[in-house]
Amino acid sequence: MEMRLGAVARASLPVLVGITLGFSCLCGCKPSAEKLAAQRQRVAAEVDQTIQKAQAMAVQGQAVEAVRLLDKALGTSRFACLKERLFRQKLDILLAQNSDAAAADFVLASWKKDRALAQDAFARLRDYYQQRNAPAALQTWCNRILALSPQVPVDVKRQVFGWKLTAAWGQGDASVIASCIDDLTAALAWIRRQNLAY
Repeated sequence: MEMRLGAVARASLPVLVGITLGFSCLCGCKPSAEKLAAQRQRVAAEVDQTIQKAQAMAVQGQAVEAVRLLDKALGTSRFACLKERLFRQKLDILLAQNSDAAAADFVLASWKKDRALAQDAFARLRDYYQQRNAPAALQTWCNRILALSPQVPVDVKRQVFGWKLTAAWGQGDASVIASCIDDLTAALAWIRRQNLAY
């Protein structure tokens, strides 16, 4: 009987140790505020270094490599809290290289993962096209945003339709303006139906 109790005690020892360690980690092994702050500073420093390196690469004519570096950083989970900075930097590099099609694709692909981040970038591309006096390209950009519907919030749709109408006037083509007004009328009817549904 004593041998059986000893064997049971020996067999139970690893279980008891595991339970004790698990309980102590749950109750008292949280990192201190100082450790968390130091960890955040290290991550922020890594992101700063990555952005500086990407900027230097872009200046040296290595924009493709810079974008790859930023893509890798955007996919790094420990940088998730600072992805907005990485996102903006990638967008800046693409637009500085006049790769507006790639920038638009990047923003719209981001919409699926982080709508707030992508939505903030909608106006960046609008500004890019306006600065280059490219109303046809702006019309295309607006159409691509509106194609995300119905996920696009109503206030954003209103804003994008305003951009689209401005771009249509900028083109000076009566058929483009008429088409834009037709689209706007249909959108307003849709918005009215949505408002009545609530």
